[in-house]
Amino acid sequence: MGTIRSLAKGAGAVRPFVNAVRGVDRATGEDLAISVIDGDPAATIAIRGLLGIDEASAPDAYDGPLVYVAVAGHDPTLAATVLARARRQGRRVVILIAADSKPAKDIERLLISHPPLDLSNIAHVRSLDDDPFVLSSIATLLGDDAVAVARTHPVLRPAVGEMLTTQAARRAGAIGMAGIVPGTQLPIIAALQVRLIAQLASMHGRPLDLRRGLEVGGVVASAFGWRAVARRASRFLPVGAFAVRAGVAYTGTRVLGEAARKYFTTAGERADAPLDGLATALAGALKKRKDT
Repeated sequence: MGTIRSLAKGAGAVRPFVNAVRGVDRATGEDLAISVIDGDPAATIAIRGLLGIDEASAPDAYDGPLVYVAVAGHDPTLAATVLARARRQGRRVVILIAADSKPAKDIERLLISHPPLDLSNIAHVRSLDDDPFVLSSIATLLGDDAVAVARTHPVLRPAVGEMLTTQAARRAGAIGMAGIVPGTQLPIIAALQVRLIAQLASMHGRPLDLRRGLEVGGVVASAFGWRAVARRASRFLPVGAFAVRAGVAYTGTRVLGEAARKYFTTAGERADAPLDGLATALAGALKKRKDT
């Protein structure tokens, strides 16, 4: 009977990690390719070049997101009609407005006058010369499609990786802050961290299988020696106990995300051993942070 209970307890402990890996597989689905809608010729050429799209394709050529750059002096009415139809069909729409404040507001009003286009589809970038900001804006508007799109367009991976890491770290911090009974929130945070690593792996075309997912889960679970750090600090700062736990959860998640991103852009690209060393790299990053 004791053996059965032990097995059941062990299965329950790993289930959140298994669910996290499988959840990412379901959510990211197949690769998605961006189609750029024609607009101002110079802006269209610039965004295609930035995204690594060699030539124009019809909006219906792919199921992936549509990207359009609106600039002052170019009428966006036709593009707005195409984009609104795509949204009604369930397509992701990304609109970048590259203009100064006054013309940008006019362009925005015209675009959202074509429902179901709304502000959630629009980012203001002022100029297409700031590549990191433009890519970050696109990543944000891609939402749940970001991982699948970044697999197809590698130039988006740094921006999407940073977005995913920041989102996961903030969620972990919020969960740590909300934990009424110390320790009860740890399985939730651990599953969130495994999900983050699985998302980053999928984005780089190296999806985690269950074995690798459990390896990562083991690293994450062992890292909750950080819990002791939070508890010790909480004794001396009773009023700030929740903030301490939130800080540990936030920092630990960010360290894991940054280590995974570094791994996948270097050793993780080796086709002969696609995920060998991932767990070691994550454990090393956590230990280094804990020792500083």
